[in-house]
Amino acid sequence: MKKGIVLLGLFVFLSVSFAASFMLYSGDMNLQIQKKDLKPKNVLPVLKPTVASVNPNKVVLIQGGEAVAVEAKGANLSMIASVQVTRAGNPASGIEAALDKSQLPTLLKVSLKASLKAQVAGDYVLTVFDASQKKLFDVPNTVLAIEVRAAMQATTKTAAIQKEQILNMVVPLPDIVISPITLNNANIPNAYTAKIVLKNIGLGPASFAENSMLVRFVYPSGRWGSILAPGGGLYLAKGQEWIHEHYFGIEQGDTTIVFTADPDNKVAETNESNNTYTLQTPPYSAPASVPLPDLTITSITVEPPAGPPGTRFTIRAIVKNIGSGNMTAPSNAPVWVTSSIGGPPTQYLDSLASGASKTFVFTVDYSMPPGTKTVTVTVDPAPSRVTESNENNNTLSTTFIVQ
Repeated sequence: MKKGIVLLGLFVFLSVSFAASFMLYSGDMNLQIQKKDLKPKNVLPVLKPTVASVNPNKVVLIQGGEAVAVEAKGANLSMIASVQVTRAGNPASGIEAALDKSQLPTLLKVSLKASLKAQVAGDYVLTVFDASQKKLFDVPNTVLAIEVRAAMQATTKTAAIQKEQILNMVVPLPDIVISPITLNNANIPNAYTAKIVLKNIGLGPASFAENSMLVRFVYPSGRWGSILAPGGGLYLAKGQEWIHEHYFGIEQGDTTIVFTADPDNKVAETNESNNTYTLQTPPYSAPASVPLPDLTITSITVEPPAGPPGTRFTIRAIVKNIGSGNMTAPSNAPVWVTSSIGGPPTQYLDSLASGASKTFVFTVDYSMPPGTKTVTVTVDPAPSRVTESNENNNTLSTTFIVQ
């Protein structure tokens, strides 16, 4: 009986041990399978759009101007659903942005336009969104820089047109042009006169300050001359003309004279590109051993030679024609005084026979600080109005003392 109980117990023990071993083995296999299943499977990478370059890489938008188109190149551009110009992380008021996807996937076009209400100052960026309107990224300023300018700063032809349209709705502006010019023979070889006509074809008036440059004229050699506004300035109403007769000398090599109205842009105009007129000059005629004049300053005296501040100084300059030819009218050569004291009004020499002299008197009667003052007198300064045998002896200087 005891033997049977022992055998039964041994059987139970072995059965339990076997079952436990089997469960442990099975559990270990299941754990290994689970661990094997946890190994990562092949996952496709997440594609993201990128903008590598933009042409042009800088955009200048004019308030109220036309739209400007740019072309972007990069990767996965098809994922871009919309774009927006932002400023400090917020939508930029007054700036429109539109997409053109007709050339995807290689090229994406963006059209940008600024309204009259667009802010001029600010750091603008182009922000890109996907189909769910989720922001993808901002295009860096190094790839695309966006600038907004006021209509007054327009520089391109298109912007200039917009400028004219916008500004004339607020303040009518003038438009200064030069009428066609004809040279008339001055009965001197290679010397001509011409009427210069400035006309205001704009909608508003134009005002030029006294002595401001109305016209600059330039020869092919680079020498140039100017026509200044008269005393008291010049006012041109809408449609008004101003006529000025001027002398012109033609030198060897001259083929044209280029005239520019308002060369210093002192007057704001609706059109800044129509201020130039090019005149074809007659051929230069070489003089056949014609005797020429030679103007020079033979002496300068200052009376008194010294005096306290406030003294009235009188400057006498003698101009002499030492050439073999006569200086004949209407040469109208200027004679002027230049120095640190300021220049008295310019006087003019109309004609001077060979060997003849003429005295010019200038006065200086305003207060000057003490010291030695240098005064220089010049006859027929550049650009020369008189053809001379020697153009390098037209100046003379002297000094006087303010005690």
